Amino acid sequence: MANPTPHITSLRLATARHCMTMVYRFVDGLVLTICLLVVTAPMPERLWLYALLACYWLCAALVTMTGSPIRRGRSTAGAISAWIRAVILVAIIGIVSVWPTVEAIAARHHSRPYLHVGDSALQVELATRFLLQGRDYYALTYFHTELERQSLASGGFLGDIRINPALYHTDSLPFQEELTVPVMLAARATLGWFDERFIYLACFGLVLILASMLAATASRRLALVAGLGLNPIFVPFLIGGQNDVLILAEIMGVLALVRYGRYRTALVLLGLALATKETSLFLAPYLLLWLAERSGASTWRERLRATAVLLPWLLVPAALCILPFIVWNARAFFDSTVGFVSGTAAHAYPIRGLGGFGFANVVLDLHWVRSMTDYWPFSALQVGCLLPLIGLLLYRQQAYRTLPAVLAAYAMTLFVADYCARFCNGSFIAFIVAIVLLASLTGQPEPSGDAAPFCPEFIAFALLVPPLTPVFLNLSNAVVAALVTGVLLVYGLVNVCGAPWRAEAPPLAPCTKIGHILTRLYGYVRLTLVLSLLSFSALRLVTVGL
Repeated sequence: MANPTPHITSLRLATARHCMTMVYRFVDGLVLTICLLVVTAPMPERLWLYALLACYWLCAALVTMTGSPIRRGRSTAGAISAWIRAVILVAIIGIVSVWPTVEAIAARHHSRPYLHVGDSALQVELATRFLLQGRDYYALTYFHTELERQSLASGGFLGDIRINPALYHTDSLPFQEELTVPVMLAARATLGWFDERFIYLACFGLVLILASMLAATASRRLALVAGLGLNPIFVPFLIGGQNDVLILAEIMGVLALVRYGRYRTALVLLGLALATKETSLFLAPYLLLWLAERSGASTWRERLRATAVLLPWLLVPAALCILPFIVWNARAFFDSTVGFVSGTAAHAYPIRGLGGFGFANVVLDLHWVRSMTDYWPFSALQVGCLLPLIGLLLYRQQAYRTLPAVLAAYAMTLFVADYCARFCNGSFIAFIVAIVLLASLTGQPEPSGDAAPFCPEFIAFALLVPPLTPVFLNLSNAVVAALVTGVLLVYGLVNVCGAPWRAEAPPLAPCTKIGHILTRLYGYVRLTLVLSLLSFSALRLVTVGL
């Protein structure tokens, strides 16, 4: 009697591929729905936005209906539908993300300079003023400035910490202020005033344009624009003036240049990103390996040689931006950019920070430190977790030589680094979710779905779980946030690393029987993670009344 196992396996694969095809056909509507339901929960205009969402779905459904009057001209109808959906999407992004940011800028301009703006954008403006005066802002404090007035007006920073620690240190890297200098001078010369969010809004528009260029199909293009423009946890930080949109624009610019074969220019831009924010550092090893393999290197010795040739294009721009400040005052520079965030400098950033999502919540709950201002070796924890992970992902990149695989490795490396850090703020999670979307939606669509390193449910959980996680109420909620974020992190790692017995990867299972056991175990682990995240999301949706 014939063995039915191969037939069953092929049937399951065919079913999975069909489901994947259907999901990605409507991925734009799914991403838009998730983002809109969460981000508009507190907005009074949400009924109007839901009406636009209904029009969006109706327009998408008309093209795919069997027997539709427009079926005969499907390609033309599909293009018209895509344009209509794009117009609706742009209108929604304008209402939800752009207009509130413009309102906040205008409200600040007509009131006090320390109101209606986050401390990050305000500090960058003040640091740029110091730089224009010829003063090293890394060696200065922000007392007797608008930042101190903002701290006093807010009634305290966090718990028993009454003074914002940002008054003592500038933790941004130099290119942030160096980029601000010409824009600030131009705005003052023309408008008479300046807001750092001028730059961030321009970067936001660039992010949306690049998103429409990087995705391969209309549905993925719209999904990427919706996910980046309406990311529920990203929008509030955009309005307040966090700089993550700037580094996201730089990373997407690197991807666009790589796509067009401008490898050296891409490395120069990545070097500027390294001089903007530390989060871009973890992209460098994966991108350098990808570029080395594109140059024809097949052995590790050849890859190292090719990487050595590419490195100057990356390091020289970063050095030109950073070295003058190290020469100016090295101790002040490293105290502000390294010691402040790692806890080794005086007046360091407190453990967990404002609404943290990371392991630091557990450290506080278990009383491993006496207070939030104490030192704990988070840096050692990061190194211990990151070194084997980076080695594993670089090794596995030999089997998945695509840009989505590079982005997926970057996303999960950054996720682990932030989760194990002294603090893991919501803006960190928002940036990671943006990279996950880029990894999932910028690849070439394939029937097998191998171009997408993350499964669709992980994308949904990445958009849904962080904004539903209670982080601001008390320490118990903070521990719940750490545990839920940890489950999401593990699920992401399961997606990226995958089952080690897949045909494309170096086999670890010595025989077929062990391979089947590991495959089944992998399925159970994945199912457990999905059920955990699904249960939490459903409970929180019911609790918050969405």
